[in-house]
Amino acid sequence: LIWKLTNGNVHVTDVTNASRTLLMNIETLQWDESLCDIFGIPIDCLPRICSSAEIYGYTKATSLEGVPIASLMGDQQAATLGNGCLEYGQCKNTYGSGCFLFVNTGTRIIPSSSGLLTTVAFKLGPNKQTNYALEGAVPCCGLAIDWLCDSLKLAAHAKDVGELAKTVSDSAGVTIIPAFSGLLAPHWRDDARAVITGLTFHTSKAHIARAMLEGISMTVSDVINAIKKDLPSSSIEEIRVDGGVTKSTELMQIQADVLGIPVKKWNVDEITCFGAAFAAGFAVGFWKNETDIVQILEQKGSICYEPKLTKEERQKRQTSWNEAIKKSFSSQ
Repeated sequence: LIWKLTNGNVHVTDVTNASRTLLMNIETLQWDESLCDIFGIPIDCLPRICSSAEIYGYTKATSLEGVPIASLMGDQQAATLGNGCLEYGQCKNTYGSGCFLFVNTGTRIIPSSSGLLTTVAFKLGPNKQTNYALEGAVPCCGLAIDWLCDSLKLAAHAKDVGELAKTVSDSAGVTIIPAFSGLLAPHWRDDARAVITGLTFHTSKAHIARAMLEGISMTVSDVINAIKKDLPSSSIEEIRVDGGVTKSTELMQIQADVLGIPVKKWNVDEITCFGAAFAAGFAVGFWKNETDIVQILEQKGSICYEPKLTKEERQKRQTSWNEAIKKSFSSQ
């Protein structure tokens, strides 16, 4: 894209996008010769790796002639910055078709022993420190809610699923594992399949709707539990959320309940775009400090969902979930 915008004058990428290619050494932040050899890719054909916030070049041959191009970030990394996750242990989760959870590990590269991915969070300038992260992805979130509407016809629209779930206080013993396309972090089971357990004649559409929202929340909880194992010295005090599915207030409340920590949603509609825009403004000097983004977010305000379940109730759900998830594995 930058190549096109600069009329072929600039061929670059940034550390976050380069880290997604499996070709960059995340320690040196340079293309790795041994990895390139494995995939048969000449290093000379790859773009120069830059930071996530600097002036890479200027637009040419467009109606925006001469505009500096000053930000380049992967979408989840931009959402991490947009949520103001600047410090070690700060965590965000994006709820879209799937869920994508990042926790900032500061300048430390922490290899996961719990099924997470170690990646680059952001580098806000050529001479700035590199922030790293642990990442966990959940394949089905909005997709699972759409399935309830499109295939089971439980509701006319996705937004109605939360309202349906609100009509009951619990799932009446129904548990759904939304493994429609397998399970990613921290289980990594491509043979897993979606499972519904606990159905009785008493089960209603509302119970199934609520069980699906609980299932989505529990898959996120599995990732959070993995983070806690990898970062034993860190206390995750809250999770910051964004994405279209966060419009479901019932899902957000259930998420807070199963995690036992507050769930915070900033009053910013497009967090990913906001993060990329802040990086650009920081690069050209419009904002002077990285922490300015936190002040902007605080001025915008937030909605905070506080957990309501007791520790005993939360543990009971976790035990039921652990038993049900075993049934999703084809070998069980």
